[in-house]
Amino acid sequence: MFQGMTPGNLGKRNFSLLEREKLSSYVYALKDPRDQKVFYIGQGNGNRLFEHFIEAENYLNNPSGIPSSKIMRILDVWVAEEDVEWLILSSGHSSDDKNLLDSIESAIIDTLSKSQNGPALNAVSGPHSTFLSEIDLVQIDAPHIDPEEEYGAVFIFPIHGALADGENLYNATRKAWRVPEKYRSLHNAIAVGIKEYISLSAYSIKEWIPHNETKYEFNGKEYLELEHMNWRRIISDAMGYWQRGNYLVVSFDGNGSFRFLRGNPDREWRSIKEFVLV
Repeated sequence: MFQGMTPGNLGKRNFSLLEREKLSSYVYALKDPRDQKVFYIGQGNGNRLFEHFIEAENYLNNPSGIPSSKIMRILDVWVAEEDVEWLILSSGHSSDDKNLLDSIESAIIDTLSKSQNGPALNAVSGPHSTFLSEIDLVQIDAPHIDPEEEYGAVFIFPIHGALADGENLYNATRKAWRVPEKYRSLHNAIAVGIKEYISLSAYSIKEWIPHNETKYEFNGKEYLELEHMNWRRIISDAMGYWQRGNYLVVSFDGNGSFRFLRGNPDREWRSIKEFVLV
């Protein structure tokens, strides 16, 4: 594909002495001129920015192995007879500012991944990321589940995928699940929608109705008592089952114990307290 291709970005491959003095240590970005999206964030000093172009040209001259996603993007831009655009995002830092540079680089990488730009092609994530999402903050403050009320059946549904697809909390929690009749017949059941161990939603189940030939969805009413709780204690005892995208069903006795109705073949009551909560 790249055989005989002329490398790009030949107009400038180094900074002058005055430019290097002005820049000192810096954080930079590489941008694709075709869609104006940033595809790489880096940091360094001297001519570090241009080393990526030299690396891509070296691959052209001696193609061996599989090039990184970053090098592939540079080569794709050159194939289109364009030059990769670059930007200095933060400069003038001392070489002693390594922690600050790491924080700046990491924050930019995190921001890109959450924007319409899309994630950068860095081989590793930011070296000093302190990113916290809304759910991260909820986890910090969410109490671990230990209800004082007895619950005969609580459905624990993983909803991160549905939320990522744009569903609202109610629809992400209530549909569409393979629920056999023995579980649909459980009375006074509650459903909770879990993302990263936290119940973002909870509903009392009024009825189950067919979603299609094999799956069902419920109609329910919001049940605030079980929202914003940390369910790690429960999920940890059925982790293999849970990680395959399956839902769990459990009972609580209201006195610090629970047991599985679905998700773990051991149906014995187990203590919520017998777990190191972190």
